[in-house]
Amino acid sequence: MKPSLTFLLIIVTVAAAITFSPVSPRRSRAQTGQGSNPACCGGHVAPREVDFPYYNLTNGWTSTLNLVSDSPKSTDFTLAIKGKPGQVLTAPETIGSRAKLAIDIGTLITQLGGDISGAFAEGSVAVYFTGTIMPLNGQITIATQD
Repeated sequence: MKPSLTFLLIIVTVAAAITFSPVSPRRSRAQTGQGSNPACCGGHVAPREVDFPYYNLTNGWTSTLNLVSDSPKSTDFTLAIKGKPGQVLTAPETIGSRAKLAIDIGTLITQLGGDISGAFAEGSVAVYFTGTIMPLNGQITIATQD
C-alpha cells in the first residue's frame, strides 16, 4: 500500500472506533462519591462551626446575632464571643426547630462579665454545634442608635 493510503485507512479506522464505541460520560468525584469525605456532606452528623467575622459596640453601635434553624429538632450550641485582643466568652444556647433567634451581643457580653467598652467593644462570634451540614445559619446586624 502507498503511505498516503495507509495513513487514510488509519484515520478512518480511528474515527470509526471513536464514533461507534459506547462512551459513558465522565463523572466527577462529587457525582460518584469517590474521594469524597462522608463526614462533611450528605446529612452526616459531625461537629460544626459557623463564624461571624465582626461585631461592633463602639460609639453607640449595637450588634445583634440573628440565627435561623433549618433543623427538624432543637439544636444546642455554644456561642463564643471573641474580643479584639483575643479574650473569649462562651455561653451555651438552644434554638428551637425551624426557629429564629435574635441575640443582642452587648447584653450577652455584659451578662457574661465582659467589658463592652474595653476588650469586647469589637470582635467576632463563632457558633459551635453538632449536626448535619448547615442546619443553623445567620448573620450579625450592626446598627447605630441614632
